[in-house]
Amino acid sequence: MALPDRFELLRQLASNEQMREILRRYKQDTDIPEAKQQLLIGGNREDLLGRLEAAVYEDLIPEEEIDDLVRECEENGRQYILYFRPRTKEVAAIAGDGAGVANSLFGKGWSSKMNFPRYFEDSKAHFEETQKSVWADFRIRPSGKHQDWIAKLYTREKSLRLEKSETKPDGRVVKTFEPIIERVVWVARWNPPDLLEVRISRCESRTTLSLRVNSVWKHFSKLFDRETDFIEWDVRAIRKRMLAERQKHATIYVPGSVQLTDSQSGKVSVHPNTPEEGTDDAAERGVAIDAILSHGSSVCDHLVITFLAETSEGQLERDIRITLGSKYDHEILVPSHATSTAIDYVTNKLRSFA
Repeated sequence: MALPDRFELLRQLASNEQMREILRRYKQDTDIPEAKQQLLIGGNREDLLGRLEAAVYEDLIPEEEIDDLVRECEENGRQYILYFRPRTKEVAAIAGDGAGVANSLFGKGWSSKMNFPRYFEDSKAHFEETQKSVWADFRIRPSGKHQDWIAKLYTREKSLRLEKSETKPDGRVVKTFEPIIERVVWVARWNPPDLLEVRISRCESRTTLSLRVNSVWKHFSKLFDRETDFIEWDVRAIRKRMLAERQKHATIYVPGSVQLTDSQSGKVSVHPNTPEEGTDDAAERGVAIDAILSHGSSVCDHLVITFLAETSEGQLERDIRITLGSKYDHEILVPSHATSTAIDYVTNKLRSFA
């Protein structure tokens, strides 16, 4: 039976539709009438979670299915993706050798020695003893691409959350904080032929994000030096081009909120009334944006964009909304659930505008 922690992670990470898909698939594959009655796909979130846990307990669904869904969820979406490119062909060749990367990180015979994947609950004792990050997985060609690999670390971060604030009769403000431990997932993924993606669980603070990214690089210090071996893949020009060509590609994506720097270094922000609106739903917004973009020195500092599932040739299950430049110019924010295929689709679209 799968450990309860796995189902708690499922509750935190998976969408209802993702859970329904597992139930639906095994319901269609079974010839046992009792199993079909148990593998119902209707109901609310708690119903779905309960059915999945019961189905694993009854051996109707392998626990590996739960693990695979947790892995898919924690590696894709609800995260920042920071892009880096190798400075030389030699660095690209080293990064493209997944087996060599793994041997350098873990030593020869790593596949049996490291016992990957190590899911979070399997590493609980390690965390309780050390409070340090731990390698959780390394896979070569996870998406079937030549030279593709992905590495994952788990860590915990301690912080304080405001529980209540009260003003005393003498005017003093007393705040009570609750200590919390946050589970954080760090992912490094080589996306051939020329991109290293560092994926970090979403956080509010730019300082926290920077510390997390630096920690990932430290784990790869046996192989790479961030400053001498890689350069940030700046997406500013991509943001500007995508915004300027939005009408031409209207069936592929729809821009939303945008921030621009004009020719005199002034800042202009445009925010549609609802997340469903695009920049051009009010004609005057589009006119203002085009007027600023017409000056060669203008810059697109921030862009929210929705890629449309309808024209994605099946690569997107639903529309996906991302932010280009949430905190850095070589970063995108994927705020909600996504699949690995969807993330690849987004990255490849960005590449096509480079």
